[in-house]
Amino acid sequence: MNVGYLSKMKASELIIGIDLGETTLTKGPNGKRIEFPRAMEVISYLVRNCRGVYIVSKVNKEQKQRALNWMFDNDFFRRTGIRRTEVHFCAERNEKGPIVKDLRINCFIDDRPEVMAWMPKNVTKILFRPIFEDIGAWNQQDAHVVNSWTEVETLILGGNKL
Repeated sequence: MNVGYLSKMKASELIIGIDLGETTLTKGPNGKRIEFPRAMEVISYLVRNCRGVYIVSKVNKEQKQRALNWMFDNDFFRRTGIRRTEVHFCAERNEKGPIVKDLRINCFIDDRPEVMAWMPKNVTKILFRPIFEDIGAWNQQDAHVVNSWTEVETLILGGNKL
């Protein structure tokens, strides 16, 4: 299966990295973290059909514990199929690039253009609801910009819905 206009790679060749905060999760009306609509459904599909899917997220010690608690409390691992060993945390945004390189990720989804500036050249970049001024500031005009997980799905699958 081709992955639409994102690339000519088959889904089975894609290794996808996904940021957790502000890409997969957002703040709900009560300040608690909630998932973006369709995020778990699309991630689950990618896990089943791609070569690999990883979470790569910048957190401090407190944020790491909150993120893991959220994952366990919301049955993230079962719902998505991502294993705990496929979750990678780092302390700084520029550390995501080396993690992506080590894991051989070839497509990365994040909300921050700054993060994309640290990605290896061969990585397809998907910016999820970025601050538009930051795209130019970090010279990331070549990144694909999406505003929902439905758009991620369309971008990767070329309109072939789940």
